[in-house]
Amino acid sequence: MKTWIFQGNTKTFDIDGYLASSTGYIRWRVAQYANEIHAGDTVYLWRADSGVTDSGGVLAECQVVSEVQDLLDDEGSKPFWKTSPTESIQTRVILKIIRLANKKEFIKRSWLKTDGVLCNLHILRQPAGTNFPVTSDQASRLSTVWQRTGIDWSRSEVVAALTLYADLWNQPISKNIGSPVENLSKKIGRVPSAVYNKLMNFKSIDPRVEAAGLSG
Repeated sequence: MKTWIFQGNTKTFDIDGYLASSTGYIRWRVAQYANEIHAGDTVYLWRADSGVTDSGGVLAECQVVSEVQDLLDDEGSKPFWKTSPTESIQTRVILKIIRLANKKEFIKRSWLKTDGVLCNLHILRQPAGTNFPVTSDQASRLSTVWQRTGIDWSRSEVVAALTLYADLWNQPISKNIGSPVENLSKKIGRVPSAVYNKLMNFKSIDPRVEAAGLSG
């Protein structure tokens, strides 16, 4: 089975409203890779940047439950089009929504740019389009991050981050690819930004540091 990212253009369609109102099954246009997308594949739905900072990213996980076929648009999608709904039959696929992210669980596009695996996602390199392939390595990493984002940190994760903070004491802290922060993020299944923010939390209560960290 393969993994894909399907993108929704927020300039023409209210993807959040559509998913929130759905009964669990939706239809999505297949403009690319029609011969490679099959029932059983995993799809992550991606909200395109809307012009608001950090508005783009992964907001749902779905499973393909039909073969690609010529279908009318979902009747339930019509109220969410910002332009005239497409009434014609087009190449589409039926998806079952597995999980819809809440605010804390949404994976921001900006977070993935500093991840050594996910920074190479096709949708980040060439964002124009509807359907994007995800490699097996990217799929494994994305699945792990999807499961951990928005979940409270475990004691072992906090201890690992605190140990790294101690190791980096009085040194610049970076979340760039190849940094100790990014390396730890891979080990605990978090995005580099999450580990970086945790270290900044420690910094905010470190009596040795005069500069402010992150209090959250």
